[in-house]
Amino acid sequence: MKDVTFEMVWLNKNKKLYENITNFQTGVLLPGTTQKFQVRGRNICGPGKYSDMLVEKMPTVPHKPIVAITTEKCQAKLSWSNFENGGLPIT
Repeated sequence: MKDVTFEMVWLNKNKKLYENITNFQTGVLLPGTTQKFQVRGRNICGPGKYSDMLVEKMPTVPHKPIVAITTEKCQAKLSWSNFENGGLPIT
């Protein structure tokens, strides 16, 4: 019996089908977009069922912080509160 080959459908790219692959990496995707994929195996008997839909939301840029400033004598003190990091650590 022949080995199993795999097909992947990228639902965001007009259901683009990639055949005979064992892994896949996208190029750079737009921040905040949701990507959807499905994978199935195929052998000499035909294609199997697609996997459950894989859904992943891409991170975004951080939201702007809320900044406060106070002055005392000839000094300024700035402070800011926690804010949404966009899904990735702030570095």
